[in-house]
Amino acid sequence: MKSLLAIDPGSSSGAIAYRSALGTVGVLNMPDSMEGIWNLLRMDPAETDWTGSIGCGVVVEDVGGSMPGNAAKSARTFAAHVGALHMALIAADHWSYTQLVRPQVWMKDLFGTLLPKAPKGADAATKAAVKKERKAYIYAQTQVWMPTLKFTLRQADAVAMLWWLMKKEEGQL
Repeated sequence: MKSLLAIDPGSSSGAIAYRSALGTVGVLNMPDSMEGIWNLLRMDPAETDWTGSIGCGVVVEDVGGSMPGNAAKSARTFAAHVGALHMALIAADHWSYTQLVRPQVWMKDLFGTLLPKAPKGADAATKAAVKKERKAYIYAQTQVWMPTLKFTLRQADAVAMLWWLMKKEEGQL
């Protein structure tokens, strides 16, 4: 079995879900500093059962750039955090591949058309309400798939991406 890592980037809301080569599954909040990211991803595979080993894979949610309405400082902080994440994955040099995946791709593969979606031209309040509903749906469904794993709403996207990656690796998607 190969180790897998699914990363929902972000310093204040991101998470990392993993499956070790031994089959252990877990989830962590994303470190909130560049040093924290490096310390987490540089670990020698021999030191822990969840970090990279030969033949392991990483998927990182490709959330793109700034969204309209986001403060410039927030967008800059997020971009720096994602850049540090990518550099740490490269520098750690024990991950066999890193794949970027758009949220629309893994969500469509896992949920099809079942996820709540805001209508075109919806106002900000409607979009925020639909996003909250979508997050709750992903959390509930992921709990069904991984009933023994304890995780929070904040961590649900990373856990769902891990499920997506596991299914891709097994040839089921």
